[in-house]
Amino acid sequence: MRPALGLLAATLLVALAQSATAQTYSNQVRAQLDAAEQTLRGQGFRPTHDYEIGSLDDGAEESFTLRLSAEREYALVGACDADCDDMDFWLYDENDNLIDSDTSTDDVPIVRVTPRWSGAFRIRVRMYECSVEPCYYGIGVFGG
Repeated sequence: MRPALGLLAATLLVALAQSATAQTYSNQVRAQLDAAEQTLRGQGFRPTHDYEIGSLDDGAEESFTLRLSAEREYALVGACDADCDDMDFWLYDENDNLIDSDTSTDDVPIVRVTPRWSGAFRIRVRMYECSVEPCYYGIGVFGG
């Protein structure tokens, strides 16, 4: 019975270490988004949504939806952890029309947009370059 308890304890320690590592990476991303918030505050922008935090393997992508209001200027800012070298995102309207994107070879994509109508918009995020998988990323949405 003791070997089984030892195995369980080892498994729990590994899980805790992985959880702590994930927390560290997500904290890196949050800190970068907080820094972007401070910069954007000087330009009259404030957070309008909670940060979207996730993780992706090299070459993987995912999407999420957010609601934006008509005639309000937004800055959408991406950030990723220290193992990420290139992250891109695209913003689509509810009809799946591309509104704007940042596909530069960098790890801080930024898009500024002023929707002509209120509605649901989709952000598609792609992790182009991740040296240690998964890479953690975040998107901050700030309104002016």
